[in-house]
Amino acid sequence: MTSPRFNPQRSPTSTGNSIALDFETGKVVLEVIERIHTAFGTTTAVMTHNAGIAAMADRVVTMRRGEVVQVHRNATRATPAELYW
Repeated sequence: MTSPRFNPQRSPTSTGNSIALDFETGKVVLEVIERIHTAFGTTTAVMTHNAGIAAMADRVVTMRRGEVVQVHRNATRATPAELYW
């Protein structure tokens, strides 16, 4: 098994069919992503419409119509347990 350095995640708190996971299941998914990041040192990119999970990121890139409109660095990262959306 290889250890990837990059872990892209598309809408991790939804099913991919525009149906959101329930809050608790969404948090479990984010906890797994956080554990992978911590254990393997991967760079994780989360692409989502769920702005509530941005607090767990080092850096948040906001796009509109395919253009980067803002780049923000969080001073501290929230844990998945601290998130609410």
